[in-house]
Amino acid sequence: MKCKDNLILFVASITYAFIISVVAKPVARLISDNPSWILNLSFIVTTYFLVILPIYLIGTNNRFANFFGLHQEIEYTEVKKEETQNNRKEDSRKSKYVKLLMCFFALQASYLTWGILQEKIMTTDYVKFDGTKEKFRDSQFIVFINRVLAFTLSGIILFFQGKLNDRTPLYQYSFCSVSNILSSWFQYEALKYISFPIQVVAKSCKVIPVMVVSTAVSKKSYKKSDYFLALIISLGMIAFLNGVPSQSDVSTATTISGVILLISYLGADSFTSSWQSQLFTTYKQSEIQMMFGVNTMSVLLTTVSLFLTDGFMYSFSFMERHPIFILDCTLTAIASASGQFAIFYTIAEFGPMIFALLMTLRQGLSVLLSCIIYNHVIEPPHHSML
Repeated sequence: MKCKDNLILFVASITYAFIISVVAKPVARLISDNPSWILNLSFIVTTYFLVILPIYLIGTNNRFANFFGLHQEIEYTEVKKEETQNNRKEDSRKSKYVKLLMCFFALQASYLTWGILQEKIMTTDYVKFDGTKEKFRDSQFIVFINRVLAFTLSGIILFFQGKLNDRTPLYQYSFCSVSNILSSWFQYEALKYISFPIQVVAKSCKVIPVMVVSTAVSKKSYKKSDYFLALIISLGMIAFLNGVPSQSDVSTATTISGVILLISYLGADSFTSSWQSQLFTTYKQSEIQMMFGVNTMSVLLTTVSLFLTDGFMYSFSFMERHPIFILDCTLTAIASASGQFAIFYTIAEFGPMIFALLMTLRQGLSVLLSCIIYNHVIEPPHHSML
């Protein structure tokens, strides 16, 4: 009887996906001709929902979850939790400082490189052989490339470690996967409306959102002094933003769309790290298992969405016209994948708050490098704000 029910569910899911793809294709073509990022975002989120819904229904049904190997054993969680706590108690304070320093340098190296390449891909013109110029405009494809490499590397590592059997329900990864994809999409899209230095400095304000979301998701509490320090940092960054001169080019001018995208990024990114921290606490998976689980869902979601929106066709055509774009995508993916290793390790060891602070420290260097490489201008009175 169970096999029959699972067969019916499988056939229904395939039929459902086929019908949606047939209906979605014409809609996607209409949206692709419309420059509004709101319509594109709405369609992307809709396609993600279509993928997550059947996975969630399967994962929350014990009978189907057992059949697909998605059921979480309570005994496993408790034993693993006790073992992990005992192991972490053995870590000396000196060892913690060394790990924190390693996380800091790993995050700086990875994301400084990633940030520079990100700005190049989304803001600079790619020149054809005949001299004509064009910009790449499909942000979701860049996210897809980054997640594919991270998925592949983490999968290879887990295969050789013999730890591919992660007992965390797959649908649990879907929540932070969606927020992670959207946070990347928001910041790529924001570069079409604001300059990279403004975006980077605005991201320095995410300490407060991380504290708020962590309190809501993980029930964590912070001291008043922590909130005060975060507020001071954020006010300094806001003052700096007000001092960055606007430019005549629409693609780099600070607009309402750019502000909305930045705020959306802060919310999505804060939820991602907080939810991942909660998963580490609940299921005690390794950092590589977390990386593999999140990127499995991310690759699945972006693949379906890009297929329905003809994003693959546009992106591969762009690669054919601009071979250098392939190299930029590859380097961006390498930087992103290496950065993910550092992210998951940092969150697992120190939590989302410390991770947010470490990422905040890199913003100054990112702005400096961007100004040097891409000739952005920051007025002298605002150097102190930075």
